[in-house]
Amino acid sequence: MILIYSPHITPRLNYTADVVFRRVLKIKSSVSITEDKDTFMQYDGPKINYSPQSMPNAVHIPSSGFLFQTGVKQLFPGICHGASGKALFPTDGSDDFSYDVFAAVFYMVTRYEEYLPFEADTHGRFQP
Repeated sequence: MILIYSPHITPRLNYTADVVFRRVLKIKSSVSITEDKDTFMQYDGPKINYSPQSMPNAVHIPSSGFLFQTGVKQLFPGICHGASGKALFPTDGSDDFSYDVFAAVFYMVTRYEEYLPFEADTHGRFQP
């Protein structure tokens, strides 16, 4: 089992974990999300910490807060440039990931920008 810690369990986070681990990575073992730090710290298997603060013995994906929101709000996720290319939802870069990979997945898979009022760029496309 892969255990994910998050201070808040939301439908957006559940959906994103399902997309990443079951649909894309095709991981057969279960993936569980917990809000309980003690349970997370005591777990001896693979762990992902999805919160603002890092924790020992866990991969840290810093959360931008986007997956904890409800409703559709105007949003510009920001872009960072890394060794492997561009990424959405940048963080300070001091963790295992320099961006909120779960928020980026949710934003892209749901085509979030299409729920917002359409504002075209000079070529008639959605603005980045």
